[in-house]
Amino acid sequence: YNITAQIGYVGNRQRNMVRNQNLNYSQMGGGNASLPFNQPGLAGGFRTTAAINAVRPLGRDQHDSLQVSLNRRLTDGLALTSAYTYARGIDWWAGGILIPEYWGLNKGTQGGNTPHKFDMSFIYELPFGPGKKFLNQGGPLGHLLGNWQLNSYLTAYSGTPFSISASNASLGANS
Repeated sequence: YNITAQIGYVGNRQRNMVRNQNLNYSQMGGGNASLPFNQPGLAGGFRTTAAINAVRPLGRDQHDSLQVSLNRRLTDGLALTSAYTYARGIDWWAGGILIPEYWGLNKGTQGGNTPHKFDMSFIYELPFGPGKKFLNQGGPLGHLLGNWQLNSYLTAYSGTPFSISASNASLGANS
């Protein structure tokens, strides 16, 4: 039958990717009054509502996928290829809540993740003309209809996920 099948797993892990973290964050609902660097009694009278960023190894992400393919080489005028992938990507950069106590709320599905994807194509040589089953004796009709093929390609996938987010202002937090 000239059929081959393959199955595989692909995984990727990234840890300690650097990103900016604002150290002058406010508590939810606290506004400017809860900013750590906007408090009375700081050294030298230093007070600010501006962001104070530090580069820290906070980023993480992971990707896992199962990949399956089934192929039939061109035999008796028919060739098929098909592939299915189940994938899941998760990252810890998905949200914008950078308050350390709530860092875990940023974990979510990666943007653009499509969990299910199926591809299929085929080639079918029409059985007309020289060397084929029908109209193989030559003549104008055999030459006109000979050496034609049908081709098709199909891709189907599940939808891209959506994100739920809120602005810092709606949370009463500055950043």
